[in-house]
Amino acid sequence: MTGNRDSAGIFNVSRHALLTPCLIASATCAVYLAAPTKNYFFDGLKFAQSIEDSKSLSPALIDPNHLIYRVVGYLVFRASVGAGLHVRALSVLQSLSSFVAALTTFLFFCTMCGAFGSPRLAAVLTLLLGFSATWWKFATDADCYIPSVFFLVICFHLLLPERPSRPWLVAAAHSTAMVFHQIALPFFPAALVGLLTQTAGQSWRRRLATLLVYVSGTILLTSIAYTLGFSLTQEEHRLPAFLRWITTRAPDATFRFSLRNNLLLSLRGNVRLFLGGRVNFAAAAMPEFTVISIVVLTILFLLLSVLIVRPRRRGGPSYTRDRGPRENSAPLLWPSVTWVVAYLVFLFFWLPQDTYYRLFYLPAILTLLGVFLKYANDRVGSEIRRAMPVAVAIIALSNFTFLILPYSTLTANPPLRFALEMNQVWRGNAVVYYATDSPDVWLLRYFSPGTRWLFLEDPDLGMIEKDLKRIYSEGHKVWIETSAIDALTSRYANFPEWLEEHSQGTQRYQLIYPGYRFRIDQVLPLTAVRTGAPAQQANSP
Repeated sequence: MTGNRDSAGIFNVSRHALLTPCLIASATCAVYLAAPTKNYFFDGLKFAQSIEDSKSLSPALIDPNHLIYRVVGYLVFRASVGAGLHVRALSVLQSLSSFVAALTTFLFFCTMCGAFGSPRLAAVLTLLLGFSATWWKFATDADCYIPSVFFLVICFHLLLPERPSRPWLVAAAHSTAMVFHQIALPFFPAALVGLLTQTAGQSWRRRLATLLVYVSGTILLTSIAYTLGFSLTQEEHRLPAFLRWITTRAPDATFRFSLRNNLLLSLRGNVRLFLGGRVNFAAAAMPEFTVISIVVLTILFLLLSVLIVRPRRRGGPSYTRDRGPRENSAPLLWPSVTWVVAYLVFLFFWLPQDTYYRLFYLPAILTLLGVFLKYANDRVGSEIRRAMPVAVAIIALSNFTFLILPYSTLTANPPLRFALEMNQVWRGNAVVYYATDSPDVWLLRYFSPGTRWLFLEDPDLGMIEKDLKRIYSEGHKVWIETSAIDALTSRYANFPEWLEEHSQGTQRYQLIYPGYRFRIDQVLPLTAVRTGAPAQQANSP
């Protein structure tokens, strides 16, 4: 089937051919919404809390790393509440990720079909995108990466060699990707190469003019967005302050130059893009289903081996038969290679351990795979083309069994179980001291709405003693969280004795788990009547 740009507009396929991407997008969206993760990305909890805390569309929702994400999330959340839905911001953000991820699969199918002229190949690559491990996980979570990648895919679609050059549209899409997350910036060289490839038949003067329009448009639109955000959130309106603001990052977010470790982390990250999960979590969450899945996966592996080894019959299915003679792959190859290389180099040194940043070049990897599957002449390429649907089925079932399904349940999420248990203990009638704005605090705080959290910026036992009397006189209970315990212990040598004295007869809850350490103690003023229940403890399973 041949693409028809004139009849299908932006999608480069005929209207009746849009049925396939619609079906794929609808199916992936349904799967995403059916199993939202409960292993929440730490930023998502913070995003959701800040959205619920905002009484209006305020500058507090703006931050430089993901400039407009919380603004968009707030608008969608308020629209959902205004429509009568009883939902929390976290659920709204998760659903938003699922819808945008499904929309990305629709656009990616249209892009691949327009690039290769093969609906079968486009379907294989799109399903591999939709059900790859990291994409699938973040498509069910609250995060800004999925919307940003969506706009990068729009850029790539606009850069297809057969499309007319529209540098202003590319600039607008790329700028939008960057204001969702700054990590979209390394796509810049891929856009330049794509525009040069797209205008290959024109004079150098017109080609340079096209590049200039894209570069100036991207800089202009992005600068306007960040200048507006800066002016709304900061009091000092000077260039040094602006530069400091747009380069704001977490303390551990920095370049790393250990070549051996960076190489190993990069290799691991690229594998985890496609495959993830843990067998023990799956077995704990759904033991019977895990056994059945392992049996099915074994059968699929055997089938995959047979398809690769068995000689191919003449006239069998081929991705190259959809468009007749093979075409030169260079126009599509070089923008994709540039896209992948730019991110590989950047992420080799910048947080190579964070696999989710690699989502930003996942579509380019799949495009390069499509180039190979479409144009490979040798026997190995032929057998891989034949086996790809089975390989995609293996990846999808494996990720669902060992990653998506376990983390959609409470069984494989002890920290969330602990947070929900504390919500039942506190019941909105608690004041909690903490000293670090950490993911552990975000988890506990978000799932205990109505609980008041007091930040110990300068821990002082005398001040705490006065606060205890006041807070208990108001009818509330006071608790002290792990980070506050650690901060006070490091400052006061006698704090363990103080804590023991002020928590006699009260409750203690604790969870020690890989990557998490929760300890919550109730504390009383010395003058209070100690009638608390015996100490209780919840330990990791």
